[in-house]
Amino acid sequence: MKFKENIICSIILIILSFSCKKQQDSGITEVEVINDIFLELVKDRHLYQDQDDFIEEYYRTHTDSISVDSMNILYRDKKKVLKYGTLLLKDKLVPLTKDEKELLNEINEDDPAVQYTTVDDDVSFNLNSISNRGNYTILRKTEDYSNIGKDATSAIRFSRVHFNREMDKAAFSYEIICGELCYSRGLILISRNEKDKWVIVKGYPIEIS
Repeated sequence: MKFKENIICSIILIILSFSCKKQQDSGITEVEVINDIFLELVKDRHLYQDQDDFIEEYYRTHTDSISVDSMNILYRDKKKVLKYGTLLLKDKLVPLTKDEKELLNEINEDDPAVQYTTVDDDVSFNLNSISNRGNYTILRKTEDYSNIGKDATSAIRFSRVHFNREMDKAAFSYEIICGELCYSRGLILISRNEKDKWVIVKGYPIEIS
């Protein structure tokens, strides 16, 4: 009887161990995803907060002159992105919001071949694990928003990453607050490329200002 109990306990321990390892591996994979697409996403969202900075760089790197009207058009059309800045990053991957989850469900319905799983808890991660940061400084996000929009500072959060069964496609949401009337939130679809790196395939804007 004792022998049977020992076997049952061993089986339970093995199952628990496998379950914990699978969860840990998933967490590692999520961080790999965020790291791969980090600059690809941030560089298209983080704009110059001060147009004077844009004008100053233009005159420093170009020899011709340009009218103020033409400069305004160029600034608006080119959406000049920062080459540096401070990013306040939330150190937890959070669940999807209600509207983000509804959008993911719609995407699942539209493409039965690719079904993204849903994860309803949050998970912590080390900000130092983001190595694909370019010239940006990454700090832990706090509730103090006083510096956002000043000196090229933005606050960013990412959701949990929702994978398909084959773990070669995934979806997650982001939120970037980059200043007064400078905000974006959306759902991103990504996939592994031939070099085994995650890349953005499609974005679904949810809120923008």
